[in-house]
Amino acid sequence: MIRKHHLPHRFPPDAIEQAEGVPLIITAQELEGRRDFRGMDIVTIDGETARDFDDAVWVDPLPNGNFALHVHIADVSHYVRPAAPIDNEARLRGTSVYFPTALSPCCLSSYRQHLLAESAGGSPGNVGLLEFDRQGDLVHQEFTRGVIRSVERMTYTSVHLLLEGDQGLRERYAPLVRASSICKSWRPSSIASAIAAGPSISTCPSL
Repeated sequence: MIRKHHLPHRFPPDAIEQAEGVPLIITAQELEGRRDFRGMDIVTIDGETARDFDDAVWVDPLPNGNFALHVHIADVSHYVRPAAPIDNEARLRGTSVYFPTALSPCCLSSYRQHLLAESAGGSPGNVGLLEFDRQGDLVHQEFTRGVIRSVERMTYTSVHLLLEGDQGLRERYAPLVRASSICKSWRPSSIASAIAAGPSISTCPSL
């Protein structure tokens, strides 16, 4: 199928070199103008076979009885500048194309998987800070640049089983069990509608 539709699936040396040169440590200068969220239990939630880890979430109750939901989106522009090799290749592809056993990627895997890596330094991101009341209605929203560290790479299956009370997963994800309990008091359909009505952001199932 890739050959039939002439989908690009190889990257030139300059793009590979740029991807491999992405730093794993964020400098003090890069932290300027960003809020630091690295102390929070932020997680990515994707399918078991996912190849892109570019968004993550965090949830916690607020003193006023409402709930805070942070939606972290990888800040691609922090590393990819206009007309840079990776940018040129991404423009050529337009989007990643997934097949059951293959992938024609938009960006190099070494770069994509670094976006929200579990590295000691963390990763730059754009953050949606959302507040919901107990009925699931959005009451406040704020958007900012930040830096995060993903503490777990979770899957839709594991999150579902955790919410259903699977004892093995409750032990495996003990630090996150409190967050899963918080989720049960929400009305997901109302939250999804509220997010959809606001500025466009990528989301994961809430944990």
